[in-house]
Amino acid sequence: MRNKILGIVAIMMFLFVMSLYGQDVVVKLLPYDGTAATFVNAQIVADTTAAGGLSTNRIYEFQRDQYYLSNAIFTVPNGRALRLRAEAGSGKKPVIFLWESGTGSNPTRPPGNFVVLNGSNLEMKNICVAGFYEPEPDRVDGVQGGLINTTAVGSSIYQWTTRSHRSKHSQSEDNQFDFCQHGRFDDFQSWRGQRN
Repeated sequence: MRNKILGIVAIMMFLFVMSLYGQDVVVKLLPYDGTAATFVNAQIVADTTAAGGLSTNRIYEFQRDQYYLSNAIFTVPNGRALRLRAEAGSGKKPVIFLWESGTGSNPTRPPGNFVVLNGSNLEMKNICVAGFYEPEPDRVDGVQGGLINTTAVGSSIYQWTTRSHRSKHSQSEDNQFDFCQHGRFDDFQSWRGQRN
């Protein structure tokens, strides 16, 4: 009887330890505040450096009703996954704008992509990504590339929301995905002649 109880306790402890091992780690990202450390790409790079690499159990969480900027391409290595989501609750979806990566008095071009997948996965939930800083419509002239690029077999994109922009540089001209319905963009949507 004693061996049976010890066996059950050992199995229970093993299952408990295994359940802890598989838990997701949520990393809350800060909205852009004017400092280089709050660019989305800088925050993810800082976290992956501290954690020893990109881990599939890490989820990067964005605050609702907030804007984020990204000024460099984030490349996801083969066999890895980048998981991004909006925090739970009500409020408008967070928006990631691609921001100019140049320097000097005329840094007009944002990075060519937000994410490049090298045989890896991207999971985005309730987040908007725009190829330029939409509150200033004249910045559309600097758009280049696309939003997400896959460069190897085996890349996957799950549950994503993006803003398409119509320009000569857009690779997504006919792919109108779920517009994020950020009330602050009403003027911009009127300017480009599109409404939800």
